[in-house]
Amino acid sequence: MISDQHEQISIVIAEIYRKVDWKKMTSIKRSAVDVLTDRIRVASKEPDILRAHDKLCASLHIPTSKINTDLIEILYQDNDNTMRILRKHTGYIAALSQKKAKEIKNEN
Repeated sequence: MISDQHEQISIVIAEIYRKVDWKKMTSIKRSAVDVLTDRIRVASKEPDILRAHDKLCASLHIPTSKINTDLIEILYQDNDNTMRILRKHTGYIAALSQKKAKEIKNEN
């Protein structure tokens, strides 16, 4: 079931997505969502959302992202479920994050 927590996770990842130079990270065979899905899958092996966030940023070659600390705090409070969602719905989270990043860009 898609929950508010899916939305919250995707907002956090959308901020990371916005900072990546996707022209350097993609190719004809691999889209941004493909790359992001793989990197989220690796980061989801971390024990908590804070370390997963750091690992995801590092794997995408960005120092850090603009972090909504209130949102991270909410996700950290239900860390087991947050990490379960990252592990089981990786592709969906990547696609939703890309969509949210584009919405944020259009708002600005």
